[in-house]
Amino acid sequence: MRALRPFALALMIAASCAGGDGPPAPKAGEVDASFADGGLFAIDVDIVPGAAHWGSSAEFVATDATGKVWATGGFEVGVAFAANSTKIPVPVSRTHAVVARLMPDGRKDAAFGASGYLVDSPQGFQSQSGVEVAPLADGGALLAEVAHGWDSFFPQLVPSGRAVRLGSRGVVDGSYGNGGAGVVGFERFMQAFVDAAGDVIFLGERRRETAQESFGYMELRRFDARGDEDAQFLHRGRASLDCSLLPHQTVAWARAALQADGKLLVAQVIGATADAPQRLCVSRLNPDGNLDTSYGSGGRVQIREWGLPRIAYLSGFSVAGDGRATLVLTVDRQDTLPLAGYIILSLTSLGEVDPSRYAGGGAGPWDHAVGWVLASAVQADGKILVAGYRSDFSGEFRLERLGVDGKPDQGFGPGGTGIRSLDLPGWHLEPRYLHLADGAIFVAGRAVPLNGGADGTDRARFAVLKLVGDPIP
Repeated sequence: MRALRPFALALMIAASCAGGDGPPAPKAGEVDASFADGGLFAIDVDIVPGAAHWGSSAEFVATDATGKVWATGGFEVGVAFAANSTKIPVPVSRTHAVVARLMPDGRKDAAFGASGYLVDSPQGFQSQSGVEVAPLADGGALLAEVAHGWDSFFPQLVPSGRAVRLGSRGVVDGSYGNGGAGVVGFERFMQAFVDAAGDVIFLGERRRETAQESFGYMELRRFDARGDEDAQFLHRGRASLDCSLLPHQTVAWARAALQADGKLLVAQVIGATADAPQRLCVSRLNPDGNLDTSYGSGGRVQIREWGLPRIAYLSGFSVAGDGRATLVLTVDRQDTLPLAGYIILSLTSLGEVDPSRYAGGGAGPWDHAVGWVLASAVQADGKILVAGYRSDFSGEFRLERLGVDGKPDQGFGPGGTGIRSLDLPGWHLEPRYLHLADGAIFVAGRAVPLNGGADGTDRARFAVLKLVGDPIP
């Protein structure tokens, strides 16, 4: 979501200048073995004595202007039983947020937290996990988390968005927000991201009660750089996105993306009912939270083609510098083999389907190497990366790059197949997020040891993989 230029491609330059006797220049999609341990950074977070550890996962990765790598996610421990607010014992787990800062070569930055990483344990919540970390110019970062706490009446956990500002050494800034954090509650949490001004934006579902029914709608909440709700953002820091919901309709999935000019794009998959088919609604908001009426029809685009009744997951949503939006939609093919595939949809800056890309603007469902997409990223040249697992549920995770024609990019991956397996020597990597840097592709995820045992060596690790990528112009 931010154009960050971390460091020069020393490895690629050295290889290209080495002459005929030197090693060939690494190709996009190959593992950068100079990073961490053969290209993969993986740690087993284990700081809760006596707890049953269930594993860790990195959910987001970014790079800063110095080339350092930031990642966040969580690690989960088992708790036999916990009493909620109604004093009913419920078997639960507890997740602690993790933030790591790595040197450009993948070593832990010893000047940050506890030897390169820190753990933000739940404070007033049952669990919390990092979902985005945004490096700041002073060497610190803004951390966005999803936290879960017990409902005040029902025996269930409800989510909140939580924003924290960290200093350059990982110490929480107590002057930010209310006692060091800004917190907002949702019925269902969708996404968090940070804009160039240091504002943290949360997307989630709220519920509206009427005399006849109760229904959910998407809402954006924005905290300013001080951690306070932004009073300049529509209704005291809130912008609602009902997308003309009909009675009994709900939002199945929603994602947001930020344009370079501060405008916000929000995509929602509206669930089908007996009276209405499933549809995709894309809205564009001005920086103040009001609808941008120059986009689509009055600020919104409604789409019903390209297999939308079968959408299972809104896997990716991004916007380029020129305002062109790209959506990746995983679809359930039901009784058709393969059982899962994905659709790529491209919209112009005015909200019209872009016929110049991806076989007429909206094509699929594809199942080249990846069926179910877990993460995606779009390059400046329109090439798109999708990561996930095969639709035959074989358990292998893959990364695939497609050209603007929707075909596998023959210049990517070992052997130029357009495909990169995420089964690495000794590890099985489940991708959660893709970040494109200058000459690099970072994959945040969950690394499972292939030869682990029952002694805890089989636990999933908090992991970041570095691959060779294309230069960013």
